[in-house]
Amino acid sequence: MSVATAKLVEMGKDKHHSERESAINQLIDKFIQHFGDQIQNNSEIISVMNSSSSVLHHNELIRSHLLRVYQDDYIDDYVSDFSVRVGKSHISNNVRLSWYVVGYNLFFDAYHEIERSGIRGLPSLDSLKKKWLVDIGTTLDTYHELLGQGLRNENSILKRTVFELDIQAKTDPLTEILNRRGFTEFVDNSSTPGAFVLLDLDDFKSVNDFLGHVAGDEILRQVAHGIRVHLREDDIVARIGGDEFCIWIPISQSNREDILEAAIVHILARVPFDEWSIAISGGMALRPQDGTKFEELYLKADNALYKAKSKGNFSLCRWGSDEITRIK
Repeated sequence: MSVATAKLVEMGKDKHHSERESAINQLIDKFIQHFGDQIQNNSEIISVMNSSSSVLHHNELIRSHLLRVYQDDYIDDYVSDFSVRVGKSHISNNVRLSWYVVGYNLFFDAYHEIERSGIRGLPSLDSLKKKWLVDIGTTLDTYHELLGQGLRNENSILKRTVFELDIQAKTDPLTEILNRRGFTEFVDNSSTPGAFVLLDLDDFKSVNDFLGHVAGDEILRQVAHGIRVHLREDDIVARIGGDEFCIWIPISQSNREDILEAAIVHILARVPFDEWSIAISGGMALRPQDGTKFEELYLKADNALYKAKSKGNFSLCRWGSDEITRIK
């Protein structure tokens, strides 16, 4: 190729680049004009834009970005990095995904207007669409990833909150053991054979009358703690109201029915009731022979408790039996 020919080729390239640059600038101006007309009719978009910067500043960001994306024939790392930042900014400012579709339509409406005006140097529509898809695709991927992460975080927080509220709903705030609701749910949702032991503090009303409710509350806390620390691994204790407590003792091959009363006595005898000048009595019902659900087991254990109380403090009676076992 001769020097003259080379110069002509170079001049042609420069002219092509100049025409392309001019066409791209006019395309971007037309797009920003259409975008401005669009947002003037959408107070929500204006509000979102003004919350992060201003419409004028946002337009300059758009112009700078689109010039960088469309002036060259290739896509560099800038597009990816910028699009990620845009995605993060948009989700933090509650930009709707539908607005991306609006932007897409406005951009290609602007393209067709520039094309019809006969301006030279405008890149092919397909080449611009490819760049648009890479650019907007990266933005949307980032948006989607952050949105998913946010939803997962919110879901995790919601689950934890629901779990904590559920625990609170099933826990007696005074003694920090299960309450009636929690104990009922446990019993009703299980089918394991076991002993349902209903306990009642004898003459506890006199404690509140003579020592006051603050002292009475402290004794209830101490009783709950005293029982809990002496339970076996699978035993459960609950305060189901006032000065009433329940113990659930599962029955296994090593914990046969004939030694249940001894096991209950072993637990309660180690609680220092004498230190608080109170006593306790208990009634027991067995599952499955005396019932399977909380209410039927409670009614029979309460009947046995009434019989035990008639025999004096520290008495334990099993439903359907007249025998009384001394707790201490």
